[in-house]
Amino acid sequence: MLNTLRKNSLFLIISLFTLSGYGQLEVAQVGNDIVGSPPYLFNGIPVFPSRISISNDGNIVAASSTHNATGIGTNMNYVKVYQNNSQIGQTLTYAEDGVDLTCQTSYGYGLALSGDGQRLFVGAPFHNTNRGRVRMYEYNSGTDNWDLAATIYQDSANAFAGRHLETNSDGTVLITNWGTTGNKVFSIPKGSSTFT
Repeated sequence: MLNTLRKNSLFLIISLFTLSGYGQLEVAQVGNDIVGSPPYLFNGIPVFPSRISISNDGNIVAASSTHNATGIGTNMNYVKVYQNNSQIGQTLTYAEDGVDLTCQTSYGYGLALSGDGQRLFVGAPFHNTNRGRVRMYEYNSGTDNWDLAATIYQDSANAFAGRHLETNSDGTVLITNWGTTGNKVFSIPKGSSTFT
């Protein structure tokens, strides 16, 4: 499986391909392109998508708009999840805290989708004086929503927790940067809302 990023003055496009065949490479596109959308930076390049994470089978892709630029407004950092050509669940934003949606948090800078596509981790490394925060969402197929299941915060200023995220096939393990102590490994069993 291969993903490509193509950039021109108006669009950033993600195309998903499958690779198959023995001896001879066969490539087939999976679904439609995910085309960049507003907001746009001053040079006309879209902010979305700037980060992507993909499920093991290549059918589910999480993409985020993230930046900490000032002067281009609010409501700019968000995450969308796609299954082949269609968005699944709601658009996730920093607004869930009920705070001003400035670019200061870089919500979505860290992004990790579990291999099975059922758990999504979203980092906001500039949250609360650069302490950082990571939220874990679980996909609810009954409501077609990403339910907020757990949140972890870093206590130390300028730790930037959530900048880099990695998870395993079922989302029960999360690795994230954790300030000056380096990386930290968390365990989050299925059905749990606690990072240990």
